[in-house]
Amino acid sequence: MKQLSFRHIATLLLGFVLLLFASCNRNKDGASKKIEENKPSSEAVTVTHRDPIQVPLQMFDTACYYFGMVEDNYYYFKINKLEDNSITGHYYPVEESAWLEAVPFSIVYENKGYHFRAKGTDNEIRFNLVLDTSSISGKVAINFASLNIQSFFFEPYTELAFTEYSSKRFKEDMFQYEVLNNVVYGQGKGYWASYPMNDSKYLKMLTQTIGKTASYKNLDLDMDIYLPEGDTLALHPLIVFIHGGAFYFGDKGAQTMSQWCGHFAKMGYVTASINYRMGFQFTKASIQKCGYMAIQDAHAAIRYLVANADKYGIDTSAIFVAGTSAGAITALNVAYLTNNTCPPFVKKHHLDSKLGTIDRADNNLTNTFKIKAVANMWGALYDLSVLKDKRIPVISFHGTADNIVPYDEGFPFSSLKSDIGEMLFDKMYGSKAIHEYMDKLRVHNDFYPIEGKGHSPYTDSDGSINSTYYFIQNKMQSFFLQELGENTTIAYDRQNPSVFSIDNPNVKSLSWKVEGGFITDRHEQTISVRWRDDKSKHSVTASGMLNNGVSFYKKLHIKHS
Repeated sequence: MKQLSFRHIATLLLGFVLLLFASCNRNKDGASKKIEENKPSSEAVTVTHRDPIQVPLQMFDTACYYFGMVEDNYYYFKINKLEDNSITGHYYPVEESAWLEAVPFSIVYENKGYHFRAKGTDNEIRFNLVLDTSSISGKVAINFASLNIQSFFFEPYTELAFTEYSSKRFKEDMFQYEVLNNVVYGQGKGYWASYPMNDSKYLKMLTQTIGKTASYKNLDLDMDIYLPEGDTLALHPLIVFIHGGAFYFGDKGAQTMSQWCGHFAKMGYVTASINYRMGFQFTKASIQKCGYMAIQDAHAAIRYLVANADKYGIDTSAIFVAGTSAGAITALNVAYLTNNTCPPFVKKHHLDSKLGTIDRADNNLTNTFKIKAVANMWGALYDLSVLKDKRIPVISFHGTADNIVPYDEGFPFSSLKSDIGEMLFDKMYGSKAIHEYMDKLRVHNDFYPIEGKGHSPYTDSDGSINSTYYFIQNKMQSFFLQELGENTTIAYDRQNPSVFSIDNPNVKSLSWKVEGGFITDRHEQTISVRWRDDKSKHSVTASGMLNNGVSFYKKLHIKHS
């Protein structure tokens, strides 16, 4: 035990350096109630302005900030410097504003009394303090003549422990996977649902199939489903891949599709590659009908997966669709088209009454779903206005020299002579036009023009996968991850940056920290902050883990208005 000098008594006075500025006209029960509720420990020490005492010096903490109340007014304060006969520091009155003004103060021992000086005032003070292991409380008299006795209670301010969450899920390979081949999702009448591509040119293959479009057949419509193995997560996001091939060729087992399905399954997705009805006669009406049936089939496949979500471990709130060429046209229409926004040719040819609506064909399932985001690879839409109704994010890739599906707007197969493309196809709006329209809508979308490349730039002339394939894969992976929650944002009012929140109902764990301020309160996914105007840098950081295993880290820099 050591004799308590002025230097140490001054530290005890931290609890009431703010008292001069407490309002005398407000209710005076806040601090008093806090004192009553707080039962002093056996180690508590009582100190008055007149009693020199002996106390354990280890009870003092001059390094931390204190937070507390004088009557019903709240303050933060800290000591800056201790000398033999004086102490200096600063305090912050907590007001309505998000910004705390730093007020310098000093306590000086002279003429056998303690004087508190701040904002040009000098007041002698008398006090009765209770110094405990975790608090400072008591009463102080400032104006002796008016018996202005005020209660106070302060505790050390402790910053919240911060955890930076990190997850490899949906970023790196984590699992092996199994493939369920040829899972039937429906039946329909059509020419065929599988026509694997070979090295022949489109026109040569077309001439080889003319006799096959004489009449419809009953077709089983199937898909391959890829499931991550050994994953403890019960529900997984789903990606449905739709192959291309001019609505005439292609198969769910194409290397481009199967390799992507396996890649994303290893990261924790459930993936599926679907077959759908293809083939048409060489008339505009037949081609329009073929495209309509492809949309119906994709709807039916997703309905089947939603109906069997428990069986396959699918999170039905996180369904992505991705396609190339004709598959991209189908994917875009599955995401954005409704029965009320179908192209005019649907009513003209009575396709909805003859074949059924886009969401009621191939099976009897009535499950509904919403697409979370689309990966559009050299696809197009009949009408851009369908984008405004659902506002679903999309990432697009397109060769700038594509003459099969328009890069901007125009007719498919523009390279054919005698305007055959215009005779057989409707005008369409490609990836560039989609991107520009989405930008006007301010809907999240990314666009990657493949400069100088034509149709299907992700494979070489011999059909082998090239570097563009992996470029697309990486961008698609990042885009989908953002939509799964990595792009979780911090919401706040820029005019009064005092309340910050994470507006995501799927947060499992969350951690906050601030620079240049104090976290004054936390409730679920929201914090209240007061910023110190004597600091040059101000920022708030949030890191968390979502229920789907996605981690996020966001940092905002706050400017003093």
